[in-house]
Amino acid sequence: MVTDLDLASEKLLLERILTAYPSHTVIAEESGLVGAAGGEWTWLVDPLDGTNNVAIGLPAYVVGVALCRDGLPLLGVVHDPVSRQTWSALRGRARSPPRACAWRRRTRRARTGRCWPGPRGTASPGTTPPSGG
Repeated sequence: MVTDLDLASEKLLLERILTAYPSHTVIAEESGLVGAAGGEWTWLVDPLDGTNNVAIGLPAYVVGVALCRDGLPLLGVVHDPVSRQTWSALRGRARSPPRACAWRRRTRRARTGRCWPGPRGTASPGTTPPSGG
């Protein structure tokens, strides 16, 4: 199921990311692969995790964004627009104060997982933030 809110959220996120980082790749839930393919930097976008909840009027959903370098996750952010809470995790550093068990589980997986697509190279976990363009 895809709602208008899914599409509007994804459109906004894609516009912001690709305007700031035009040479980056984005893999978005609804649009798939967008932007420059095969680059060093890849963003993963879930514009609305909880679409079914929204569809039945439940205010329980989040927006998720992750940034990978050479296929390794470096940054993950989940925002709950209803409660206005945001959780984040940075590879090699302590994550933001845990406020939800589900987020702790997700960050553990993300910190040890890999982003698709990307080579199984040896990207350093302690990398600097990406530069635009």
